[in-house]
Amino acid sequence: MKFFHTRILPPALALLSGACAAGKPKADPAIQPDIPIEVCIIDTIAPGGMMTIGALHVRATNDTVILQPEGRVPIARAVAGPRVLAEATWTDAKTPIQLAGANGRVRFALSGSPRLQNPGKVALLAMMRGAPIFTVPSEGGRMRAELESFAARGMDLEKALQQRATLRRQLENVQALYIPTKLVGCEFQRFVKMKVTTRRR
Repeated sequence: MKFFHTRILPPALALLSGACAAGKPKADPAIQPDIPIEVCIIDTIAPGGMMTIGALHVRATNDTVILQPEGRVPIARAVAGPRVLAEATWTDAKTPIQLAGANGRVRFALSGSPRLQNPGKVALLAMMRGAPIFTVPSEGGRMRAELESFAARGMDLEKALQQRATLRRQLENVQALYIPTKLVGCEFQRFVKMKVTTRRR
């Protein structure tokens, strides 16, 4: 399993110098020890919708696992849940995200290639059809508390915007939306707000 956005932690114990004591069995050089790492994951329950957790990179199998009460669990299985961009069939390179704004429909078009984002650089705005939608905190942060109250009643971003004019006005401040392309590694695709063109008579 290939991973990005990880950081190797310092070893817990210093290496001892000198030769092994007489009679002490030598370690098998073929056995590669696991490496403690930190991995960024998408977790919609966490503050901001993403966080960094400790994990183990198993060099023998090139897998990454986390420790849970039932034992070692592949990180991809533990993090599974929210949809990623590939599962969001309602938007693609030719189909922008459309939301209700203060002055009609607001469209966000796919821009550039997926990029890694650190926790805090973008933060969860709301869920939309099962996919977490993120934005820059300075743009969408004021909307978050009210969107959470709508989410508690089973309403996602689209329905909340339809219900509340205040949210539609605040959406005007949002210049870009971000949808995860991977739940492990915190990779996002950016969608930028499309300019509204007016026709001349």
